Amino acid sequence: MGSWPSAFAGRSEENGFDHFFGYVNMWHAHNFYPEFLYRNGEKVPLPGNITNRNLPYDKDMPEGTGVAQTKTSHTFYELQNEALTFIEKNKNNPFFLYYALNMPHANNEAGYFLNDGMEVPDYGAFEGQKWPNPEKGFARMMEMVDQTVGNILSKLNEAGVAQNTIVVFASDNGPHEEGNHQAEFFNSNAGLRGTKRDLYEGGIRVPMIVHWPGKVPAGNVSEHVSAFWDWLPTLCELASIPSPSGLTDGVSFAPTLLGKPRLQKPHDFLYWEFYELGGRQALLQENWKYIKLNVKSADPNQVVRELYDLSKDPGETDNLIGEYPRVVQKLDSLMKTAHVPHPLVSLFAPQGKTETKF
Repeated sequence: MGSWPSAFAGRSEENGFDHFFGYVNMWHAHNFYPEFLYRNGEKVPLPGNITNRNLPYDKDMPEGTGVAQTKTSHTFYELQNEALTFIEKNKNNPFFLYYALNMPHANNEAGYFLNDGMEVPDYGAFEGQKWPNPEKGFARMMEMVDQTVGNILSKLNEAGVAQNTIVVFASDNGPHEEGNHQAEFFNSNAGLRGTKRDLYEGGIRVPMIVHWPGKVPAGNVSEHVSAFWDWLPTLCELASIPSPSGLTDGVSFAPTLLGKPRLQKPHDFLYWEFYELGGRQALLQENWKYIKLNVKSADPNQVVRELYDLSKDPGETDNLIGEYPRVVQKLDSLMKTAHVPHPLVSLFAPQGKTETKF
């Protein structure tokens, strides 16, 4: 198995990958012009890039932290070339390529200190637009993402493996508002409420496109509700191997991909939790979306509860929490069952205090 991931904690082989090229931690991956990347544990210098590390950071920040001062080698092209080379080298063998672009993410530190974290080599066709520079950069990033998808598909065709390769395109969260980019500028959440770090639909409902010529019907749009943890059992089913038991709550959606929706097993419910911003939880069962905010508060009165019927209110604007007590009771019970305490960090209690159930 091979891969091209963008950011890992630890060496790539410790995470199950035979080949790695990319960043080594989250802060390093914020920078599109870092001084180096890593290939299989070996540091690869990027010529002409100089990072300013003399910023008011915690001195214990990990390797690669800082803001680009001199910008010559943009990682987009380095990473794309590595991915295309990987396909060429492995075209005669089964391979798995994890191409985790850090676009359209922002350089958060550059956005904070320099007011523009959308780092691109040029604005291209958007240069003349009367937009703020972060929005020009965002648009250019989206164009570059589109171009690299096209280049990968072309490479698969050139290598003669397109008909036998599953291509998945997805985002890890909803639109962000970092680097001085504003999600509303391009209506990036398409009218849904919330952005990255929210558990409203705008924060967790993301695009997913699957391309597999001759196997996945072209042009189909499915209403099946799935999550990223469904991919393990899905890929196992497509590869005709058993899914590891007890390791995931995922449900294979291979029947949906293969155009057999009648055979699709639905989720009983989906559950999310987020430890920042006061602690947040959300649970979706059928059309009911139940959300809790401020769950880390020691005062139960500060916990906010919300209930939405997504079939009538996909924008989550009409809180029905007081109108359906039995639904709330049921979803709250499921939420408590779904949550598994983290061994190091509590979702419910403030730091330094023990976890309190409610």
